[in-house]
Parts: sequence; C-alpha cells; structure tokens
Amino acid sequence: MKIIAPTPFTGTRSGARSGAKFRAGVAYTDYPAAVAYFTRNGYTVTDESSPYGPADPRGVNARQVGTPTRDAAQHDPAAPSDTPEDGAQ
Repeated sequence: MKIIAPTPFTGTRSGARSGAKFRAGVAYTDYPAAVAYFTRNGYTVTDESSPYGPADPRGVNARQVGTPTRDAAQHDPAAPSDTPEDGAQ
C-alpha cells in the first residue's frame, strides 16, 4: 500500500513512522497495523504497491574480500602429523 503524508514534505525530508520509511512524503507498507494507523491519522492510503518490490537477497552478487576462512576442525591430510606413526611418545 502507498502511504502519502497529509502535510507535504519539502525537499528531500524523510523519516520513519509506524515502521514505514517515508521519502519525500511517501512510504510503502503492507503491514495491517501500520495501514490502520495511517488511515486513522489522516494519511492518504492507496492500493498502489511498492515500485521497489520485495527485498530478495538471492539476487545480490557478493564478492569475496580477503581469504576464505577454514573450519577449525578441518584436517589437511598432506600436513605432517604431530604424533609418531608407531604411537610412541
């Protein structure tokens, strides 16, 4: 749902109210309690959906920075052993 503030914001003023983040006097939310709050308090509420779509992290391309971490329990069979082959210490 599109929420429009009753008093137009000037410039690029923005903020959050009832869980909805406003940008230039407009916010989008589908949360029923927030929609009820805005309706009761004089905001204009329309059925228009967000042009941004839902957040989906699967579409984000990540790049590796640094070296991959290794599991502490990982064993490298090529590394020399700390214990003698015959078990004697």
